[in-house]
Amino acid sequence: MVCSRMDDEISRLEALKPGVGPGAATPPSWPTEIQRRHFPSRRGAHKAFVSNPLEIDKLSKQQRRLLELLCKADLGSNWGNSGMAPDIRSRRRQLGLDPAGIMEEKIPCAKLGKGSHPRWKALKVALDHFGRLYSTKSEHPQTQVWITENYFDLAPEKWVELWTEVKARAYGITTAWGDPFTAAVAALTKSQRNAWAKRWTAEIMRSPELQLRAWVGGTIARVYEDAGEKAPGFVTAMMRVEDAPAPPLEPARAEPPVTRGKYLFFGKQAFDLTTIDELDPAAKKQFAAAVAKMTGKKQTPKAFFAWEAKQLETSVDGVDVIRWRIALAPAKKQAVFDFWLFPFDDGVLFAAGKNQPLGVAMSQNRFLAEGKKPRPELQLLARELQANRPAKL
Repeated sequence: MVCSRMDDEISRLEALKPGVGPGAATPPSWPTEIQRRHFPSRRGAHKAFVSNPLEIDKLSKQQRRLLELLCKADLGSNWGNSGMAPDIRSRRRQLGLDPAGIMEEKIPCAKLGKGSHPRWKALKVALDHFGRLYSTKSEHPQTQVWITENYFDLAPEKWVELWTEVKARAYGITTAWGDPFTAAVAALTKSQRNAWAKRWTAEIMRSPELQLRAWVGGTIARVYEDAGEKAPGFVTAMMRVEDAPAPPLEPARAEPPVTRGKYLFFGKQAFDLTTIDELDPAAKKQFAAAVAKMTGKKQTPKAFFAWEAKQLETSVDGVDVIRWRIALAPAKKQAVFDFWLFPFDDGVLFAAGKNQPLGVAMSQNRFLAEGKKPRPELQLLARELQANRPAKL
């Protein structure tokens, strides 16, 4: 993306003040659009964070800053597809924003190959292995005992910490194999149990992870109940917090209605590396300007399609771009705008035949006016195009 757009997005995210802890307001939806634009789905689908992880060290400073700011709030989107841990707490540790914990400790694991590996990867392999062996059997060894015998062992207080991370969905790990807390909690002293409960209660109360209370808070309360003890005041105070709807972070603004049927999209054409030379000189300049806008630099068609193929993890033969013409309705199909649509549903709008972007672009399938304070006429144009766009561009 062009640098000015990223600067705008960084500024907007820096101003975002999401709530934390139980009862926090659900964040607005627009940060998810930024996430999908800059960190799209990768090969490996929801397991991409394991098989095809995002190379954080290779990100630009702006990309890194965007990623850090996107970890301020629980966006409710699937980051696993984007090559990072699905949960916000683990992503922050991956980025070094929070200190590493038990899940990031390096340990040997023969099934993962030579050397040391993060414990979360070894645990994931262990739980998958355990499931394959015992998912169809009514009787099976206790999860913790089996992992101790086949993968790794821990002190009682560390087992509790590990299983709490599983309850918190760290690195997308869950287990349905009985209650792993049973043996671990039974081995804790009262002081160890209180220290664990206090640490995790504090984590829940300051976390932007919206469901952390539901996942972990109830477990903390049950541990005291099972021990026949009264839960400490800090636990009961947490459980009393009501999840009342909070005011929206950005109040919705009333906007005038838009005219439907005002614009007609027509003349759809797809171009790839073998057909892009068929464009007339003016259209070639427009394509070059659209490419520069989308990638942040001037590129030849050959370099652009190679770059796009790399982004999509496919061959150059599998990449194209689409040009739409847009006319006023009732249409005589005389274009007033040209619109270039790229993979990932991003696009650039021009006045027909011109090669200077108008200041309206498509991001994640939605027309938006660009800039920190876009002109009202561009905002209206974006809304009208969105209202009149074909269902399938």
